[in-house]
Amino acid sequence: MLLVNLSVIASAYIGARLFERYSYKKSLTDSNMELQSLEKTHSYQEVAKEKRTPQSVTLESVRESKAIEEIEKGHEHHFKVGAVTMGLAVIRPFYPALTLLSIGMIAYTAYPILKQTENSLLKERRIKNDLLTAVVSIMSLAMGQYFASALQAWSYHFAIKMMTKSKEISTQMLTNVFEQQPSNVWILKDHMEVEVPLEALQIDDIVVVKAGEVVPVDGIVIEGMAMIDQQALTGEAVPAEKGFGDNVFAATLVVRGRIQVKVEKTGLETTISKLGDILDNTADFKTGLQLKGEEWSNKVAMPLLATGLVSAPFLGVSSATAMLFSAPTNTVEILTSLHTFNHLTLVSKKGILIKDGRALEELTKIDTILFDKTGTLTKEEPEVGKIVVCDELGEDEILVYAASAEHRLTHPIAQAIVKQAKKRHLGLLEIEEANYKIGYGVTVHLKNQVIKVGSARFMNREGIALPPKIAEAKVLGEEEGYSLVMVALNQQLQGAIEIRPQVRPEVKKIIAG
Repeated sequence: MLLVNLSVIASAYIGARLFERYSYKKSLTDSNMELQSLEKTHSYQEVAKEKRTPQSVTLESVRESKAIEEIEKGHEHHFKVGAVTMGLAVIRPFYPALTLLSIGMIAYTAYPILKQTENSLLKERRIKNDLLTAVVSIMSLAMGQYFASALQAWSYHFAIKMMTKSKEISTQMLTNVFEQQPSNVWILKDHMEVEVPLEALQIDDIVVVKAGEVVPVDGIVIEGMAMIDQQALTGEAVPAEKGFGDNVFAATLVVRGRIQVKVEKTGLETTISKLGDILDNTADFKTGLQLKGEEWSNKVAMPLLATGLVSAPFLGVSSATAMLFSAPTNTVEILTSLHTFNHLTLVSKKGILIKDGRALEELTKIDTILFDKTGTLTKEEPEVGKIVVCDELGEDEILVYAASAEHRLTHPIAQAIVKQAKKRHLGLLEIEEANYKIGYGVTVHLKNQVIKVGSARFMNREGIALPPKIAEAKVLGEEEGYSLVMVALNQQLQGAIEIRPQVRPEVKKIIAG
């Protein structure tokens, strides 16, 4: 009876595989016909080039996500069917009419295992845990041990499901680097702005980027000033000031201003693209613990099968199968995947990006941590420190002039100055005219007075000299890690305001812990 059952199972599997191969050949023929049709309208080189544009990379990312989704759906499906199958196997003795249905559902859930076993034996030429699982499931089914057969298949699908889930979380944590890229950009050609497709950009082209637009390339600013949000690339929450000679990067956002950028890198050569490649390539790496668990399961498969084969004549086929069933190969793979899945889930909820699960295992070996200060150890908005005065005006007067000039600006430094003025209960002055120069400072008119508030670079540009006291404070600030906002009245520097980063209150506790 055992041999008859095994023959029926083998025949059913062979029939299913032959039908699957026939369906695959038919779909392959249809795909070749579509490719031939495509080649009639495009050369091979053109097709290859089109496949590597940023937009196509987005499509590739979507396809990969869909592929992962399809694999997960498949194992999720068989996992759920396996759970139902185990339930049927439990109640089958009380309802014999369910026997055929139970056998069919067990065979259905075991089919992917047999298919993977075939692949391991014929293509990889290795004996792996797939074969052990398949043998136990088939032998249990052939001997009428329906629940044991269903449980073995279910545990296999659960292990694969958890491994796929871990990769899916890593993939979801990665930002599609081309998601915000524009399809068309404006370039400067013959002193005129011309709109061209993004993929048509060439090295040394001059790209014009305005407020609210995404920088489409890596390049160098040759004209203009802008505040650029680089958080997607660097993690810094405070926009960076970019002017002549500064480098800008693709996928960053121009918050304010207008710049002309000389193209240095486009598409797949940009920094953000290469970062995306690194993350994509590491997303499906398994942790050392996962690898050890999988390696152990595969290594013990052959000795266990050999032991079962040798012991079968002495103990009986049923006892030998029971011994193989007790081997915790699938359990080990499940536990190692759950370990990674659990930790990746926890960190993703905290907004932490981890390249792959191996980084978690390396944490125990770390003895040095490098932090990016802005936005990581410090708050987004700085605070006002000391106010350095020259001779004529006092601290409150310097602060009033600065806050009055800056109160309509949204920059974190401007907000910190206004906040300090309010904290001191100082009233602001009504300004008549304001001129803000991005990256430098602001000039405002108040009756017959002209107030200039900004950086030392701004003062130098406006022809305002720094008194020795202010110059000394500037050098000290650079050494200690804070900056100065200069305040001038009628072309005379009257004082400077220290702008210090605010350390997050939880930082000391986190680092100490």
